[in-house]
Amino acid sequence: MRAARRLAGPADGARTARPAWRTGLPRGAAAEPGQIPPGAAVFGDARRTGYGSRLADVGLEDLPPGIDAHDLQTALVSAAGLVWVTVAPAPPPPPVTGGTAHFTMQDDFSSLDPALALGNDPEVIYATCANLVTYPDKPAPSGSQIVPEVAEAVPTPTDGGRMYRFTLRSGFRFSPPSNEAVTAQTFKATIERVASPQLNSPFASQFSGVVGYHDYVTGKAPVLSGVVARGSTLTITLSQPDGSFLANLAGGAACAVPSGTPAVPGGLNDIPSAGPYYIASYTPRQQLVLRRNPNYRGDRPRHLDQMIFTIGIDSARALAEIEAGTADYAVDGLPRDAGPGLESQYGPGSKAARAGHQQYFISPANGIRILHMNTSRPLFSNVRLRRAVNYAIDRLALAAQGQRFAEVNPFNAGSPAGDYMPPAIGGATDFHLYPLAGPDLRRARQLAGNVHATAIMYTPDVPPWLQEAQIIRRDLQALGIDVQLKEFPLNDFYDRISRRGEPFDLAVSVRAVHRRSGRHCVPRPAGPHPGHRADSHRPWLRPAHPSHAGRRTPES
Repeated sequence: MRAARRLAGPADGARTARPAWRTGLPRGAAAEPGQIPPGAAVFGDARRTGYGSRLADVGLEDLPPGIDAHDLQTALVSAAGLVWVTVAPAPPPPPVTGGTAHFTMQDDFSSLDPALALGNDPEVIYATCANLVTYPDKPAPSGSQIVPEVAEAVPTPTDGGRMYRFTLRSGFRFSPPSNEAVTAQTFKATIERVASPQLNSPFASQFSGVVGYHDYVTGKAPVLSGVVARGSTLTITLSQPDGSFLANLAGGAACAVPSGTPAVPGGLNDIPSAGPYYIASYTPRQQLVLRRNPNYRGDRPRHLDQMIFTIGIDSARALAEIEAGTADYAVDGLPRDAGPGLESQYGPGSKAARAGHQQYFISPANGIRILHMNTSRPLFSNVRLRRAVNYAIDRLALAAQGQRFAEVNPFNAGSPAGDYMPPAIGGATDFHLYPLAGPDLRRARQLAGNVHATAIMYTPDVPPWLQEAQIIRRDLQALGIDVQLKEFPLNDFYDRISRRGEPFDLAVSVRAVHRRSGRHCVPRPAGPHPGHRADSHRPWLRPAHPSHAGRRTPES
């Protein structure tokens, strides 16, 4: 509430004394300037009257440093001749509704079909999708808890963990021009489309445990028998329990599309959506426009009228547009060397932030940097030697190298870790399996025994990989392992370590986790031949991700 120049109790003729703004001070003692932080409890002397107490005159000049009279709420309690005044900042105003947010992107979307979306696409897909269950638009830990969206509740599996029964809420409809109701049959058709071999969706395997999947994808059955829609109830039966099934659904594997949407190679870019926003227009390599879905009846926020993504804008131009006020957010980030200057000018400690205009934010990101040990080759097929490496590497030194090159890749900059799950993941626990503050060479040598071996380590030819490789090479010398480095361009590096039979023993990679389920933190090799890295992964870094916002941060 807005505070007047005077804050008073009952209008009475009793004289009152002006209060000293203080906390924890004896009565009559004066507070030093700046001693009272915003939100502190304060009190003022008052004289007893025949029927109550009266708060002293409080002029604006009496407010403690950091308190703006226009941003105060007060609570008054009279006791023993004192009027206690609790002063706290007013709650933040509700988000502004309406307007257009302008985003810049360098690369085009790989696909706007929710069954095919990868890369930068998840941000748009999340804004447009309606799912049976979802993750809420909240920070951790609440944001990591699966909640219902189109379903009335998150179901508890029955039949030994194999059966999920969803009862759907009414009122959900697809965006114009479809306007079709979202029903249980909608989700059955959606799941069958995702599983269709014609579409070749990367999410199809997430339904491979559904009863009848093999017959359906091989053409022996026209429908997926383990997905049954009756009225407002959708029942999904698995061939065996899968603890990650709900997480897959919450991550968008079954983003609703209208019944009859064809499964064509390459997908479709103009599918009506049932989420908070829909695709109003899309011109490849130029622009995407999202507008608020007038038919959305869910609980997710949709404050903006529309969002415009301009494609083909490099990072330098994106920064210029944000500073000029013509863009609001750079989806692909800003120039590598811009971070320190932006943090000084717009970051949390800047003059702009003190005036309430912070524009540069650093927020946690779900991701890990991992040292891979190739168990398909003789050296690291020995589990004791793999454990020895975990004790021998200096995670603190490795993390420090990443901090040096944070602007090259924000996933470089984090804290040492000995487990896979970032703190924002629901259920994440640090088990302290391996030392974080430095190597434990005594334990490492006990496990390794007498070793004289050579290890081939692949590394990208850019920082901080090169610096990390040198640290790992130094650390493993203490175990009797001579690490020989082979450098490759970044894309070539990832292609090579994904090939079965590639002759490397060690490699460092980065895994960003876009979903909030712990299942997606467990490292898996890329490429068509999984398994050659086995259980050899061990992370050392939890990253912090700089998020570059413009003059305002739109909420979708």
